[in-house]
Amino acid sequence: HQVEVVADGLQALAAVRARRPDLLLTDVMMPGLDGFGLVRELRAHERTRSLPIILVSARAGEESRLEGLDQGADDYLVKPFGARELLTRVRTHLELSRLRTRTADARFRSFVLDVPGAVYACEPEAPWRFSFMSEPVRELTGHPAADFLEGRTWAPLVHPDDLSRVEATIARAVERHTPYELEYRVLHTDGQPRWVSELGRALYAEDGKPWLLEGILFDITSRKATEHALQQYERQVSRTIAENATSALYMTDAEGRCTFMNPAAERMTGHRFAEVRGQHLHDVLHPPPATHPPGPCALQA
Repeated sequence: HQVEVVADGLQALAAVRARRPDLLLTDVMMPGLDGFGLVRELRAHERTRSLPIILVSARAGEESRLEGLDQGADDYLVKPFGARELLTRVRTHLELSRLRTRTADARFRSFVLDVPGAVYACEPEAPWRFSFMSEPVRELTGHPAADFLEGRTWAPLVHPDDLSRVEATIARAVERHTPYELEYRVLHTDGQPRWVSELGRALYAEDGKPWLLEGILFDITSRKATEHALQQYERQVSRTIAENATSALYMTDAEGRCTFMNPAAERMTGHRFAEVRGQHLHDVLHPPPATHPPGPCALQA
């Protein structure tokens, strides 16, 4: 096993928070923070709640052992003990932990298969490193989930026009400890972009630093196409109504340039829309007074 050794309970707590181990072996009697206190601290937080912990103590007897287990330890080893016994217990609890994880993963994966979206988990670093990605991501991007677990990153798949907004939104949410929700386009291998709706959140260590991003991506391409068609229809209806209105109607852009003029406005102003399109409407409706060049004149003394 790879073993990291620290001097006392406080250093152990800091080490576990920085990098969660597969198992913790700790003495009960330690300065600063004893073994029982260390167990309580670790069991109080979601990230370390299921961490296998073996307590080591010189206090023998059933009462001492039960006290250790009541504090939340997985095992209680009384000194003196042999190396073979220690290694056997370590291996046993590591295997039990792996079995629990596999069972939990099986339930989780079964749930994920029923979700009509791509579920992901990744480390909040640049670039993101995915630790989980469900297979519906293939429909969104054309890439199988295995590609993301083998190092494929997300940023290159985001439409260039949307990337900065996506990164800024997620970074701001992570900094504020709030969930994030956004809609943007991703690039599919077939050359056609897909619209996605992303819902996610960060998980934080005890020191407040994010250690995991988890979320889900839904394909909303059909909804976006429907919205676009509806907007086109509404614009067409509005234009039809405007063109048949008896009142003069016109529209300009933010700089006052003419973008629409109905027939009634053409009749009122005496200008055809095709002639004034893109011109400043103020200049069209209020032309400057005409100036005439000087002509011959007669002078009398």
